[in-house]
Amino acid sequence: TKPADTKTTAKTNPAQTPNGQGFSQYNQIKIDSFWLYRVVDGTVQDENKWIDMTPFHQELNIFEDIASQTLSAQLLVADPVNIADRFPIVGGERIKLTYSNPGFTNGNTLEFVVYKIGERIRTDSKTKSQAYWLYLCTVDRWVDVNTDVSKSYAGNYTEIMRSCLTEIQSATPIDAADSTGNAAFVSPYWSPLKCVSFCAKRAVDAEDSPFLFWETVTGYKFK
Repeated sequence: TKPADTKTTAKTNPAQTPNGQGFSQYNQIKIDSFWLYRVVDGTVQDENKWIDMTPFHQELNIFEDIASQTLSAQLLVADPVNIADRFPIVGGERIKLTYSNPGFTNGNTLEFVVYKIGERIRTDSKTKSQAYWLYLCTVDRWVDVNTDVSKSYAGNYTEIMRSCLTEIQSATPIDAADSTGNAAFVSPYWSPLKCVSFCAKRAVDAEDSPFLFWETVTGYKFK
């Protein structure tokens, strides 16, 4: 079973609505809070060292695509205090955001990792104010690119997919349909998400319909 839409972009742009409030074609979600912090050797930085980015965000784009296994996002920051150098932002930092959107429960939370910072543009010649884009991936994607798996798997492809995601200790909810038949293969030092892609390309349901694996803001889909 495949969804009709292939790509969704959720946006927020405070500049497009009065006082940054309300929903519109430009504001499809409302940001309640934005925090920047670090995880070092698996340990989350003390919360008193987190930086509240809520006042500095100018635009957020969250991308869902059934052709992509995980979410991605872009965050435009207007930085008046030179956080990029003082924190600093060098890649690997975590972004935790809480948001609301029409028709859904308030207080939805997403967590991303900064994998790239864009060109920094000085917005005020007299101060250190600057604007830049932060490019974000999910925590699962960040862990996945640094994880190689060499082991055998057996079972139906839905079971194998779930097993592969445990390799990155994913906490993301999974909405999965049952695939038919059993399979076995050995991962030759593939990443866990590459193993999941292998499963999705071969899985079929009881009606021989093919599967896809993708992520939305509510979790993974395997169906």
